[in-house]
Amino acid sequence: MPEADLRATLDAALTELELAVTALRTLGADQGAEQGGSNAAENERRVLRTVFQDAPVPLFLLDRNTSVRRVNRQAAELLGTSSGYVSGKQFTAFCDLATRAAVRSQLAAVVRTGRRRRVPVRFLGRERPVDAVVTLARVWIRGEPDPMVVVAAGAARPPADAPGGSEANAGAETAGRGAPAKRDGGKRSAARRPEA
Repeated sequence: MPEADLRATLDAALTELELAVTALRTLGADQGAEQGGSNAAENERRVLRTVFQDAPVPLFLLDRNTSVRRVNRQAAELLGTSSGYVSGKQFTAFCDLATRAAVRSQLAAVVRTGRRRRVPVRFLGRERPVDAVVTLARVWIRGEPDPMVVVAAGAARPPADAPGGSEANAGAETAGRGAPAKRDGGKRSAARRPEA
């Protein structure tokens, strides 16, 4: 080959090599950013898992069909069992028969409307039944085709030593039965209904 052609070929090869090195550097930087992004996402998932597991209230994550996907430690302790035992079972299987229908109905309403609901429930604990009030909320999770329901369980009533605890409970229980409460000289009494 003539000398001029070799020089032009070598220049073209060096130019191509420089472009290839630049492309590899750019690709490496993009992959590093993606790995950094995936590391950040993994860190975020780890934080959320820890918060879910160590939350100070019992939490249940249900799928659209109200099967339990996950529970935190507090929920497993509430039921007196392990989180693995609860997973995959119907949430209402852990409610006694007297509250099961109401809970099932409210769960369906939450999935359908997306509006939060509060429902009194009696859980079938291992040692004894546990009265609670559950808050039901629909959530959408990226990557899941259907909505899920988060169930947070709280005490059925505030403890007696809480501010206004026992007095507020007495009024709430009386009002809950439909008999209005009134004060007579510092004592609580239920107003009598007229007899028919």
